[in-house]
Amino acid sequence: MATPELKEKVRHDLWGDMCAEHDAENLWDHICNKSGLTYSKEFLAAMHEWRIDEQNHYIGLRQICSYMYEVGQDEIDHQLDQRKPDFGPISHFISDEFKICVVLAYDELVSARGYKMFVEEFKQFGPKEYVTWVLNASRDEALHYQNFLDVAKVVHHGTRAAVDEIMRDIVLYETNPEMTYNATFLMDHTEETFERSFLVDCATTVAANFSGL
Repeated sequence: MATPELKEKVRHDLWGDMCAEHDAENLWDHICNKSGLTYSKEFLAAMHEWRIDEQNHYIGLRQICSYMYEVGQDEIDHQLDQRKPDFGPISHFISDEFKICVVLAYDELVSARGYKMFVEEFKQFGPKEYVTWVLNASRDEALHYQNFLDVAKVVHHGTRAAVDEIMRDIVLYETNPEMTYNATFLMDHTEETFERSFLVDCATTVAANFSGL
């Protein structure tokens, strides 16, 4: 059974993760219905798998947050649905399929590693199935990381230089103390949760998958 101290300690991160997983649907809607872009079949296949898993992750985190903070799941849905996404501030990160793949690869890697970081806390929540859930979620995120990398490399023949530039811009954006999260799924990592060195390491790992000028 989670102690009141533990519940308070993990509240920001747990609730934030749940919000982001919920907001995957906002990103899907923006990319697939409102962006005006056309996409490769490989990208759409990766997005379809990603969307299903993110919806399942939200359902799982909603159940966990409801249990931890005694808030009804319908109330959580209502609260999160009231927020309106604003993609304007991050539009330059998602202006074409290649950039979207690179940014999503980075985001999924941060999530895969981030979920693993919180396994010990999940063990203290009470129900053992929550530990299974977070390990499975980490595995899912790692698979999507690889899927989006593959599209960026195979379909778009992305270069190290191009990815390095995107990664630098992402780290600068996410470590800006004035950054705000606008229900976009992407760009939800703050230094309150992740140290800059962790984000830099994730960005470096993504870029290391690419070669060439």
